[in-house]
Amino acid sequence: MTGWRIAWVCGNAGLIKGLATIKDSVDSGTFQAIQEAAMAALEDPASEAFIRDMRALYKRRRDLFVDAMTKAGWKMQKPSATFYVWARTPKGFNSTETAGKILDEVGVVCTPGVGFGPSGEGLCAFCVERRREAHDGSGRADSKDEMDQVTAYIGIGSNMGDRKQNILRSLEMLSNTKHVQVDQLSTICETRPIGIRAQRSFLNAILKIRTSLGPGGLHKVLMDIETKLGRVRLQRWGPRLIDLDILYYGDEVVNTPTLKIPHPEIANRPFVQAGLRELAAHG
Repeated sequence: MTGWRIAWVCGNAGLIKGLATIKDSVDSGTFQAIQEAAMAALEDPASEAFIRDMRALYKRRRDLFVDAMTKAGWKMQKPSATFYVWARTPKGFNSTETAGKILDEVGVVCTPGVGFGPSGEGLCAFCVERRREAHDGSGRADSKDEMDQVTAYIGIGSNMGDRKQNILRSLEMLSNTKHVQVDQLSTICETRPIGIRAQRSFLNAILKIRTSLGPGGLHKVLMDIETKLGRVRLQRWGPRLIDLDILYYGDEVVNTPTLKIPHPEIANRPFVQAGLRELAAHG
């Protein structure tokens, strides 16, 4: 079971009334308490970050699955708004035979298209839902983190206290964070402050990580580390004990009042561009 699913419909009033009549008469649905809870959650502004992260998670899973299956010779398209992926069955196999063979040989469950009616023959449906583990075909289970990790780049800066130690402590805390794998750190360089010139110069670096956290979750982790290290936000562009900014999160674009990805100041920070080039050169 994929869990409770909630949807809404808009459009022609007559068609919607007909759909409601049919579903009320011959279909099953999510019971009322879950529907009301879902409506309350979706209307809560605090849910926006969670919903955005879930969309990003399912997009990564969809892309991982479709790209791998296409490379293996399957014919399928990337759906734009669902966690189901439809694939044409191999030549010489009907949908029931295909689903049985996939289950027997690799332990993956898919739905034969004929189960949806005669027009579904020749197709199988795969669901890229949440799961605790998946197999790579050798019988070894890969963790959820390994399946869903995305590459992200973090800008790090400090111009208060022991600047280098502040950077190293933030790295240590990040490396001990669940669902985050620290990959590479660029050369730490000294830079002049931007905005308010009358302050100490910064030490800056760019960090490459792998994470299964969504962009909102990663942003919260970075904010928590800043707070634990003692950062106090008093003035924009002012002195900072530690500054941790998401520069890129895969190919995701985020634009909210509290988080913008890619970071809008990348083009104005030569050290960011140099650090990204350095990391790219090292793979």
